[in-house]
This record gives sequence, C-alpha cells and structure tokens, in this order.
Amino acid sequence: MPRTYVKKTTHGSWSKVAMEEAVTSIKEGRYSIRKAANVFGVPFSTLQRRTSASEDSPVLTVGRKPVLSLDVERALATRLIYLSKRGFGLTPKTVRKYAYQYVSTREIQHNFNIQNEMAGEDWFQGFLRRNPELSLRKSEGLSRARINGMTRDNVDQFYEQLKKLTIECNLEGRPECLYNQDETGLPMNNKPPNVVAQKGSRDVVSLTNVERGENVTVMACVSATGAYIPPFVIFKGKRMRAEFSDNMPAGTEACMTESGWVNEEAFGKWLKHFNKHRTPGKVILILDGHHSHTSFATADLCEKYGIEVLLLPPHTTHALQPLDVCIFKPLKSYYNSHGTSWQHSNPNRAISKLSFGSIFKKAWDSAATVGNGVKGFEVTGIYPLNRTAIASHKFVSEFGPNQDNSSVALNDVSPEPKSPEQPPNSSQLSRPTATPEASTSHEDVRSLLPSPAKITPMKRRKTIRPTSLVLTSPENISHLKAKAAETKKRIARVQKKGDVKKKKQSVNIICDSSEEDGETEEQKDEDETESVCNFCKMSYNDDRSSHAGDWIQCQKCKLWYHERCVNAFGRKQFVCGICMWKK
Repeated sequence: MPRTYVKKTTHGSWSKVAMEEAVTSIKEGRYSIRKAANVFGVPFSTLQRRTSASEDSPVLTVGRKPVLSLDVERALATRLIYLSKRGFGLTPKTVRKYAYQYVSTREIQHNFNIQNEMAGEDWFQGFLRRNPELSLRKSEGLSRARINGMTRDNVDQFYEQLKKLTIECNLEGRPECLYNQDETGLPMNNKPPNVVAQKGSRDVVSLTNVERGENVTVMACVSATGAYIPPFVIFKGKRMRAEFSDNMPAGTEACMTESGWVNEEAFGKWLKHFNKHRTPGKVILILDGHHSHTSFATADLCEKYGIEVLLLPPHTTHALQPLDVCIFKPLKSYYNSHGTSWQHSNPNRAISKLSFGSIFKKAWDSAATVGNGVKGFEVTGIYPLNRTAIASHKFVSEFGPNQDNSSVALNDVSPEPKSPEQPPNSSQLSRPTATPEASTSHEDVRSLLPSPAKITPMKRRKTIRPTSLVLTSPENISHLKAKAAETKKRIARVQKKGDVKKKKQSVNIICDSSEEDGETEEQKDEDETESVCNFCKMSYNDDRSSHAGDWIQCQKCKLWYHERCVNAFGRKQFVCGICMWKK
C-alpha cells in the first residue's frame, strides 16, 4: 500500500492562490512586499523571490520531483481519458507497466521496481493526485453488437423518422403524446450490499433469499412529460392469483407466462393496459425491436387503437432508450436496497410472488419520478429533438487510429495499431526527436499508447434490421400480413406432412405387405406434401431423403428436420436451434 506522509512542519503550507494574489498586488503597486506578506499570510522571503524572478524562471516546489515531468503526465492523462472513452480503458497495473517502459527506454533516472518492470503503487497514487481529472471507475461491458449498431447513420435515421412521424401525426410540441416502453427483469432475491464489518475480515456474509432468484418482468412506460403508465408485471407460472397484485403501485396489472418473460400474448395484454391509461388521441410509442413487438397482431392492434409505433435501431437502446438511460438503473438499485431491508426484517420468510408487490412499490415510487422521466427523453435527444445530444464517445466504432478527437492534437506515429493491453517492446518505441518538449512528450505517449483500431462489423449469417422502422406504416403492415399468411400456410403443410407420416407408420405396423392398395393411397397423400428439411432443404419425397434417416418436428415452430441433420437420434422432444436462439 502507498505511504501517507504527514508533514512535521508548516513549511510550504501557504495557499498557492494567496501567493498569486500577493504577487499581483505587488506588481500593481497596491502593497509593498512585507505588507502583502502580512495581508495574504504568505512567507516574506518566498514572496520576495517570486516577485523578483522573471516569468520564465521555474517555480521551486517542496519535496522530491516526480519521475515523469508534468508535461508527460498531462499527456499520459489525456491519452488514458481518450482510450477509456473508446472502450479500451487501462487498469492501474497496466498504466504502471507503461510508465516503466517509458522511463526505461528514455534512460530517465527512476526508482521503479526493476524486477517487476513496473512503477510502484506510490507513484500511481501520486499520479492520480497530480491529475485530479482521473479516477478509478467501475467499467461496464459493451458487446460488439452494440458497438457495431451504434453508428451516427443509424441514429440520424432514427431522428429523421421521429421528426417525420411527429409532423405526419400533427404532434409537434405535444410531449404528452410521446411515449417510450421497455421491460426489465427483477429477481425475487436481494443483492447483498456493502456492510460494516471488522477491518481485514475475509468472509463477510449477508442474508439472502436464495443464491439466484426467480425472474419477474416489469414492463414500464413513460411519456416525455414524465407521466408514467402504471407498470405491468409478468410472473413465471401458469396459475394467476389475485394476491400476486397486492400492495403494488396503483393501477398495476399482472399476468403469467411460462418463462416469466414477455411474449406476443403478454405484449398484447399490455397494449390494452396502455390504451386505458394513455393520453386520448393519436400517440407515438417508441419500442425496441423485440420479436414480441413486431408481429402482425401487434401492428394490427396498434393501428386499431391509434398508436403509431416507432422501433429503435438494433443494439442502440443503451443510448437511445429513455427508460434504459435514466430509470431502470435507479429502479434496480432501490429494489435491491428495499429487498435487503425486507429480508433482514423477515429472516424466516423468503421473497415470493406474494411479497414482491410491497418491495417493488417502494422501489417504483423512488425511481419513477417526473424528473427522471423528462431527463431520459432529454439526454437521448428524443424530446426536445436534439441530434447532438448523444456524446461522441458513444459512437465507439467510428474512431480508428487517425480519428483522435482528444483535447491535444497528436500525430499518429504508430503505423500499425496495437492492443493497449500489450506493452510494446523496447525496440518498437521511438526516441524523442529534437522538437519542443511538450510536443515531444505528446508524441512519445501516443506512440506508447496507440489508438485502438477501428472496429468493423463482423460477418453474420442472419441479417438484422439495420435502421429504425415505423411498425404501423401501411407498407410494413402489408408486409407483416403477407408474412403471417405465408407462415400459416407453411405450418399447415408441415402439419399435413406430419399426419401423413404418422398414418404411414401405423399402416406399416398393422397392415400386411400384400395390401398394396393402402400403401399406394398413402404414397399418393405423401406426394401431395411439399415439406422439406429446414436444415438441409431436402424434400421429404426426395429419394435421398430416406438415406438421411427419420424425421423429427420442432415443438416450437412446427418445422421438420432429419434426425441426422440436427443430431437428434432417438429423442422424443426437440426444439430447433432457431427457436432456442430466439428465446
């Protein structure tokens, strides 16, 4: 651990601001040196030396000088801030290794640990004190899909769609008609908080319900004026009881699903719930592109209720969804806090569907405030419409090696960007050139910590919707209607084929081989089917299909596969990979 030095004298304890004011007063002729020293409470000899010194003279300081100069440390701090905004933040240990690399390759005298090849913890803590704009922060994971999806083109197209839809619906200047809906999961368990315990304790425990609680889905909705639609709660199970809704926020409705997550049926119930509490007239509802939101039944119901649905671009909800940005995080924090208090007050009971309502109500009342709702629409640029509301560092994928928008203008001296977590070899570091000291320090630090390479989208087998979409537009409703009809026909063909297969199997078991008439009739029915294996695309009637083995049907989408194609030999129940991925 770094040492905490305690001064034993008052030497050098005067204020820098007071010293600067004293020097200014002397230069302006308001006080003499001794008078200014008494008025501002600074040492006479120090004030006399600073008054008589030229402007280019270095200012002497008390104590040992840092290993790196102030210019180098400022350049290093600038680079660390830049890299952290691009998703490549460095750990304290990595920064200490880079500091050692810098001083060792430039033959700067230092007292760093040569054996471990890194600067000490003392130096790092002093570096943070000398650069107060830096601090240690808990980072959050950001998936590559969100990095690739969060582009300026996608965001600008969303703003353009929103503006166009607002004008068409004649809702300009009416924030009460602009809504955002999203769902989040709350476990029926309390997350242990930080507690007061004995210093040095290693095993500090806190009472919890279970290790991992059952999930409860909460569907929330708020308008741009901060008016909330009563929440809609989804429990896992099949039998709904009226007691599950006890002690919940006023107007809350609840339902049950098999998984505890939202599905098309549950979302339809929420739309009816939303229609009862929303502002009368036409409104705009902003949603993400979850499959339960994009069906023909949803679009048809929204058109019936006069609700225009605008879908957010894929993988942008962390920056464009007001509920995600300003409400769900405090909601979960309050829920964990109240859940812990409830658990400590009821040590012999567990958080269940019956007690969930009272805990959730306290958390909802604390987090669902008007200020949070209004701020969510403001910081996402939805209302008031502001295309520049989202900070530039949110667009991580747009910054490559030559796109450095940090406060210091640096030249890219690294032809091939390297990963910032791997310190370069000594031979790869460039020596400082005969340029001004400040510019040299910036270039040296940049060569030591190069910019990350521009992130390019990965190739995907399944294409995704690239931009925002008005779900209730006439063109999209026609498309969804045709798609639903085609799906219905395909399911009917698959079911007919399944019935033929079962009938054929029963005939082979019961009937004698001489009964050719029955077999001919079954073959005729089979020829009428057009089903194919959804994996290899081989027709059921193809001669090669018999060599691929028996068939098996997915319980979710009702499509058929060869058992050999999906490695499902002898299985009685089967769910295909597409349905598992959608879940």
